[in-house]
Order: sequence, then C-alpha cells, then structure tokens
Amino acid sequence: MVSELAPVVLYLRHMIKPGHVLIVEEPESHLHPAMQVEFTRQLAALVQVGVRVIVTTHSEWLLDELANIVHRSKIPRAKHNGTIALREDQVGAWLFKPQRRPKGSVVNEVCLDDSGLYSSGYNEVSEMLHNDWAAISRQMKSGS
Repeated sequence: MVSELAPVVLYLRHMIKPGHVLIVEEPESHLHPAMQVEFTRQLAALVQVGVRVIVTTHSEWLLDELANIVHRSKIPRAKHNGTIALREDQVGAWLFKPQRRPKGSVVNEVCLDDSGLYSSGYNEVSEMLHNDWAAISRQMKSGS
C-alpha cells in the first residue's frame, strides 16, 4: 500500500493546485477495502477544492462510497457533520464494456439508480459467488 500511494501523497502535498487535473489508475490496487473508501473520500475532497479528478477502477467499494458522497449532498449541509458531499453534476461515472465486432469498447454513462448506487454490474459477481457457496453448502449438508 505504501509504495502504491506514496507517489500520489507526495504529488498531492507538493504539486497539485485547484484547476489541475489528477488522473489515478486503479487506486484500489493493494489497498484494503476500508482504505479504498478513505482514499475515495480524499479524492472527493480534492474535487471540492477545485481539482479535476479522473479515476479508473474495478472497485465496488470505491463506487459505493462515491455514491454515498453524492447521495449525502441531498441532505442539509448542517447535517453532514464535516463529511464530504458532492453534487451529481460534480461526479461522472462511465462503464467500458468490450465488444467483439467491431473490436473495441462501448462506453455508457452510469447514473445513480433508484437505490442511490452506481450500477456497475460488479455486484453480479458477488451474487454468483454467494449463490455458488450456498449450493455447495446445501450439497455438503445433504451428503452427510
């Protein structure tokens, strides 16, 4: 984690200023989910002070915290208790899906769904793994 974040921390402390652009690729690499959530909050704080932040990710935790940060903007500021909040127009999310013909990717904007989350499809993997675990557990119980 230290080797992954050290260059970003140094850059943020000594180089970045409002109006600059920060691009971070896969910030979840080597980070515990709790640190991914905290790092997302720090990136959102940069947006609040005028830094444009672009992130590529495969992290459901990052997207869920980003959704919480946007969702929080819908409550009165006094109730935020110092927590980060960004409006929907300050955040954008896009999903890149590979396609075979023509070869390349299809890019679709991902908006907050009715539950207040960015629907990335990542949760389908979790559901598949859980269902597989449940089926194995049932088979183990019926076999004993």
